[in-house]
Amino acid sequence: MTTSGSVDFSVSRDDLIRDALLDGHVLEEDELPSSDQLSNCARALNLIVKQWQGKADFAPGLKVWSRKRATLFVQKGQYEYLLGTSAGDHCTASYTETTSAAAITASGTALEVTSITGISSGDNIGITMDNGTVHWDTVNGAPSGTTVTLTTGMAAVASSGARVISYTTKINRPLNMLTMQWKDDNGDEYTLDPLVLDEYEAMPDKDQEGDPSSYLYESSLPDGTLFIDAAPTDSDDRIEMVFLRPIEDFDSATDTPDYPQQWFRPLKFQLVLDVADRYRIEVTQNMKNNRDEALQIAQNWDPEDVVEYFEPDRF
Repeated sequence: MTTSGSVDFSVSRDDLIRDALLDGHVLEEDELPSSDQLSNCARALNLIVKQWQGKADFAPGLKVWSRKRATLFVQKGQYEYLLGTSAGDHCTASYTETTSAAAITASGTALEVTSITGISSGDNIGITMDNGTVHWDTVNGAPSGTTVTLTTGMAAVASSGARVISYTTKINRPLNMLTMQWKDDNGDEYTLDPLVLDEYEAMPDKDQEGDPSSYLYESSLPDGTLFIDAAPTDSDDRIEMVFLRPIEDFDSATDTPDYPQQWFRPLKFQLVLDVADRYRIEVTQNMKNNRDEALQIAQNWDPEDVVEYFEPDRF
């Protein structure tokens, strides 16, 4: 017996839609969905994936799948940060770090760096200035030699040896924070404790300078808001976070699900049920049983490992 050696089976958005409409007897075997059917079912499919991501105990494996890591670059004196693609603050899953190879004056645009590796045109770039704050700019054109051209120009002087951070993409708005670590410029780190709203609001002098010990995160729109309980004194410190990201949309016909393979079947069966009224599909108990079975299998996949200790005579 010869197996395929392949494990990359997937389905597209329109595959799921056609299979759902075939199961619901809306289409015959030789028919394809109309443009209206594709549009209506694509919207229903997006409603399903967005609601499933928001159920806290819906599927432990799904939370493992959507867990991501990122770094937030803090600003001296700032204790409130916006996280998301449209945010003014700077949080990314991947970045390049180097140093300036020469001093750069206020309003200067020619930044000499130790290495241009990983720095590309259009990148966000941050330079720690002599006043302790970070000037954020964008890279104007491809670096030449060891020179990076800034779009706006420096807000203040930065000496040779200043930290330079470059990255391309900001993270999407986190749905929920799982862990958060404070990491100083010496590499030392410790865990920040999560707060609920009442605890944070009861804290006086949130703008006092120092290293934070706790945080509050609100998954607001369009960007999430992170509050820390102190204003950093050093812009070279950072926050390392683990969070749950949003599940990606179905935008086009060939988009594949932003779910593991074991979720393809429950997505199809749920779609049949969700569009049943619109297309006058007779919902049978067998349809519900298929959805429930497929969903239960997917929900029990990839559970998060936990460690438990049992000790006798403890009350």
